Amino acid sequence: MPVPAGYQRVSGPNGLVTAIPQGWVVTRSSGPAAMQATDPTDPARYVRYGGAPAPAAGLLESHLDYERTFAAAHPGFVRLSLGTTTYHGTQAVDWEFEHDLAGGGRRHAHSMYWRSGGVEFFIYAAAPAARWAETEPVYDTLVDQTTP
Repeated sequence: MPVPAGYQRVSGPNGLVTAIPQGWVVTRSSGPAAMQATDPTDPARYVRYGGAPAPAAGLLESHLDYERTFAAAHPGFVRLSLGTTTYHGTQAVDWEFEHDLAGGGRRHAHSMYWRSGGVEFFIYAAAPAARWAETEPVYDTLVDQTTP
């Protein structure tokens, strides 16, 4: 699949391959088996991607549980959507939400989780809510370009 103009192909943990905006800075993320690519002009805009051994809990159940924990720790949390979909022919969880930032303002995030070969993969994009409209195409490119 050709990489869109302005993007570069990158590899992530456990065989994940995706495309990120050219020039974004790639580092290890704080999560297990995850990478982060950050907009060099705005460190509050970033994407994360990766994969780790799938937990024993079902895909949707594990993310509903995580949402409860996440919401309790993030003031102003609002779920925009959380449900199942199909991604690359397999069941996936699509989760979109917002929450307040400690220094003021709001963060918007959108993520997708799916399992293949005993690994749970994910893609995630986050930005200040005021900049989500320009970040959403980056997330859409992750959705279109990520394998497995």
